[in-house]
Amino acid sequence: MRDRLYTPDQALDLKKKLSLSDQAYFDETMDTYILGSADECVTEMHELAGIYGVDELMIVNVTYSFDARKRTYKGLAEAFNPS
Repeated sequence: MRDRLYTPDQALDLKKKLSLSDQAYFDETMDTYILGSADECVTEMHELAGIYGVDELMIVNVTYSFDARKRTYKGLAEAFNPS
């Protein structure tokens, strides 16, 4: 059974309890995420799409709160499709 998603503060507190090698793995994993404002994320996603020569991306949002996750998807949609 998987743990629930933790708030950012809870996740950082839990990270401190990990072994050094697990902390390093955590950091490596976080380095693969695209983080920032919707505009910053869209810019980075366009750059990655260009690097890999793709015209389509899939987004997985691991935000712990459902409402925050909806806001994130909405912000990304607006940043991808400005009026």
